[in-house]
Amino acid sequence: MTEPTDRTDAMRTDDVKHMKWWGWGVEGVGFRHEDKPGFAPFVQKAIGLDLWAGERTERPDFSRLRVPASTASEEFVAVLGGIVGAGNTVVDDLSRVVHTYGKSLRDLVRIRAGEIARSPDVIVYPADEAEVQSVIDASVEADAVIIPFGGGSNIAGSLEPHMDESRVIVSLDLGRLNRVLEIDPDSGLARVQAGTQGPDLEAQLNRDGWTMGHFPDSFTHSTLGGWVATRSSGMQSDKYGDIADIVKGLRVVRAGGVLVIRAVPSASTGPSVREMVVGSEGRLGVITEVTVQVHRLPEKRAIHAYFFKNLDHGLAAMQKIAESDVSPSVTRISDAHETAFSLATSKESKGIQKTAQTGLMAYLKRRGWSLDEMCLSFIGFEGDEAHVKRQKSLVDRIVRKHHGSSNLAGVRR
Repeated sequence: MTEPTDRTDAMRTDDVKHMKWWGWGVEGVGFRHEDKPGFAPFVQKAIGLDLWAGERTERPDFSRLRVPASTASEEFVAVLGGIVGAGNTVVDDLSRVVHTYGKSLRDLVRIRAGEIARSPDVIVYPADEAEVQSVIDASVEADAVIIPFGGGSNIAGSLEPHMDESRVIVSLDLGRLNRVLEIDPDSGLARVQAGTQGPDLEAQLNRDGWTMGHFPDSFTHSTLGGWVATRSSGMQSDKYGDIADIVKGLRVVRAGGVLVIRAVPSASTGPSVREMVVGSEGRLGVITEVTVQVHRLPEKRAIHAYFFKNLDHGLAAMQKIAESDVSPSVTRISDAHETAFSLATSKESKGIQKTAQTGLMAYLKRRGWSLDEMCLSFIGFEGDEAHVKRQKSLVDRIVRKHHGSSNLAGVRR
């Protein structure tokens, strides 16, 4: 078995990564339309809003936000501090706001409007499974509510406290549990702490030549434990499977003990407790460790874009690809509306790329395509150079038979 590069166990609460309290992503990173020439016209056409007419709304002023006072007593906060350390038990308003909502559109609209009816009363950052167990036991004894918190990207309302909840609410942040603990090269299994965010997980695996291959849309700011709790799917699920296929074992902390689901390749017994935990949204306990299937890094990873005249042609091509001997890692197609949005968010092309993009659109029009109906597809391939080349050749042939175009030199993301 291989042990990944050591990381300090003395990680501080300040080192835990969180998204900005008022929006998606981190401070200093945001979406601007000025360098995307097609975006303002797209918005004008879609909803009649002129982006150039109004003033840009910048970061909201936190000092104007009314945050409900914490109801956690000093005695209870001291008990939690005795478990995880005083510096890893916080009740400040900013930390509580960060842990109040997920990142759905509804969440973001309410936080921008300053609507916070109920927040967690105290945030705790345990360093290991033993501390998680002690926090849960202490909270149950105090009749407090526990909400597990991973990366904060949830869009189903699972992080939001009930507005009429009178008990103390504890947000249990797993951000310090962020390590790949062990990789077994013989079985291709890795033990990973549940608070590990996507980029950190892949970086640690990649250093030893492995990948898990799970890339949900929230990958950058979500955690392995969150993927398991929400039964997530990823861009490369065609090859690696959904998280339910990847998870082989689990450790789940509950009041009074730890539920241990051993990692086995497959089982013919039932019902499956593992299946009960995957997708449980944190209701059955706090996931602290996951044993996952990992794979050797492929020699080459490539994602190619294709245009189809309309969604019917695109879906027919996807069906034929699924029925063929091709084994892509990604097969994704957007309808006309999503395609238009995707193209509108492309940055301005220059030089040869701009000429190629303009030429491609003109070429498609000459073929009788309506640019308002065309659909964009992304198909990915992995393996050695020869395998990727062969797979792409087979897909190109299917795409051409369904009136698709792979001449996308001008498309930039």
